Amino acid sequence: MAKRKDELFDSKTPPIEANTVSPTETYTPQLDIPPDKLEEVGAWILDEIRRAQTERTEMENNIVEWERLYEARPTVAKKDFPWAGASNLVIPTVATAVDAVLARIMNATFASRDVWAAVSRSSKWMKLAKPIEKWLNWVADNIMKLKRTCRSWFLSCIKVGTGVAKVTWERRVRNVMYKNASGGVINETVVVHEGPKIINIPLADFLVSNDAIHTQNLQDCEWLAERGLYTWKQLKELESSGIFLEVDRIKPQPRSSSTTLEQELEQNTGISVSEYKDYEIFEFWASYDVNDDGVLEEIMGDIHLESRTILRCVYNPYRHQERPHHIIRYMPRDNSIFGIGMGQMLQHIQEEITTIHNQRIDNGTLANTTAFKKRRGTTNSKQDIYPGATILVDEMDDFTELSMGRGQASQLQEELHTGAIGEKRTGVSDYTVGRESAAIGSNATATSVTALIAEGNKRFKMTITDIREALTDIAHQIIMLYQQFIGDGTLMYEIFDDAEKTIVQEYFQLPAEYSKSNILLDTPAISEAYNKDIEKQTYMTLAQIMQMLYKNLMEAAGVALNPQAPPPMKALALQGADAAAKIFERILESFDIPNAKAYVPDIKAMFGMAPEGGSDAGQTGSTSSPAAGGLESPMAAMSTGAPQVGAVPSQPAGGIGSPGDVAGLQGQGALT
Repeated sequence: MAKRKDELFDSKTPPIEANTVSPTETYTPQLDIPPDKLEEVGAWILDEIRRAQTERTEMENNIVEWERLYEARPTVAKKDFPWAGASNLVIPTVATAVDAVLARIMNATFASRDVWAAVSRSSKWMKLAKPIEKWLNWVADNIMKLKRTCRSWFLSCIKVGTGVAKVTWERRVRNVMYKNASGGVINETVVVHEGPKIINIPLADFLVSNDAIHTQNLQDCEWLAERGLYTWKQLKELESSGIFLEVDRIKPQPRSSSTTLEQELEQNTGISVSEYKDYEIFEFWASYDVNDDGVLEEIMGDIHLESRTILRCVYNPYRHQERPHHIIRYMPRDNSIFGIGMGQMLQHIQEEITTIHNQRIDNGTLANTTAFKKRRGTTNSKQDIYPGATILVDEMDDFTELSMGRGQASQLQEELHTGAIGEKRTGVSDYTVGRESAAIGSNATATSVTALIAEGNKRFKMTITDIREALTDIAHQIIMLYQQFIGDGTLMYEIFDDAEKTIVQEYFQLPAEYSKSNILLDTPAISEAYNKDIEKQTYMTLAQIMQMLYKNLMEAAGVALNPQAPPPMKALALQGADAAAKIFERILESFDIPNAKAYVPDIKAMFGMAPEGGSDAGQTGSTSSPAAGGLESPMAAMSTGAPQVGAVPSQPAGGIGSPGDVAGLQGQGALT
């Protein structure tokens, strides 16, 4: 890519030197791109960001309008039509729907004690699954404060249709000075935070290249960027941590104005900022041919547009080479990365309901304002009007009442009908917000109400699926970040017992790819119908089914082991038992029970029945000969090492993996 003729940086300013801070002092093992590439990269990304800002002006205006609707703030402070001081209320239709859905999703995500569950992909990794699950949820609660960030992330998604979160590794240090017990002055560097961090990025501050809009792929698009605001104190801390360089260059140029969205938020909160002392920095992640070899490299950096200064430009510092951004959409658009939110769905509905509501109030104001008309010249004296007053007139028509308002009962029905249209569009019904249906009332049966709620929950399935997939990707990135940055055993292992600690320590010294290859992470708590009562009822139901199953299996085994029973009856009993076990496994899978096979007995293996498609000598029903795998000595098969009910297959020597297993740990003996 050719360089621009006009220089990106002031020629009087010395060039940015490579980052020479020791890796032990930086928050990531940064590797700077060559200094002679800075001007080229800076000119390119600056033009791309400026162009993207111009192209998305209408989108940002829409976001501002949706925020206003959510806050239920009128467009003008005081109406002057149809008269000064007319009703100026805003019915919070958008906020009502958004808050109801947010509460539902937050409860579904965090009602359970743990957000994530880990399941081993094979028996070799079974020892590791539970310790990793316990550690991962501990990190989410104590290091990342996941619930706090997810609240903003989900709220952005529901309001404007698209939520963006970023998961990074951050090591932030601060220089502190204090006195010790003897009065001496101590000056030292303190680590404020070290670990993964999740940040919600407002959609108005998130920019992507055009190829990402329709491909819906943040990992392979040309570039993406996010706008961030930093105080001077934060910039100096980032510089002392080895993240930013030469921040003094931008000190004379803080931002001079705010965005339209920020101005809207200031009006919503009633705060008017008179002066801005922070700095607008754009962090970008891009694919760029740094070495001019025809192969794109993954880079990231930070640029201050006003001063045309690059504060950082390095290769992607993460071993997994993924970009740390994750998108969720409330209602997906076809062939677009941006979704549809409640603000867009209910914008015209709220405006119509608000208009009808204000008209009803204004009409009531007129109806309650009684005026009188009199014939000119009837009387010259001013007379008060009060209950029981007597008015003297020459003719009965000289003084009459003047009605200015008229009752409109249909307006209320029109307002309710418009609200019903909004409910159909969003799927947020009376039951969603926790009240009885206005149409059915209290006469509905529990069964019908449950069926209606279950049917209504299907509307949220797409949103739930997006969140579930994004949280799973975040969990894998967290594991890979710890494997990269704290793989030397300095992790907080206090939450493990000695046996678990040995396993986890060894695991974090392995390549990052082992996380996705061998540990299946999921977010089982995220279910549109999830709550504690349903969970308890589910397990109680499964326990009853299991009790009935094993009771019937014992009866079938009694028939099979009875030497007096005819062979056809024995074969029928075992076939029925095998079919019942298969049905029970299907039931467990339908309830999303992980590793369902562990709870189901293997009838064929226990009684020496040949598997389906096997030789005729071992088929069920060949009960006359023990050598043929029949039923003359059924206990023999159980005593020769056949798996017991629910038993876990034994691990081969060599621990979690084996030398021949690609996904194993290459024979880590400590994990045996």
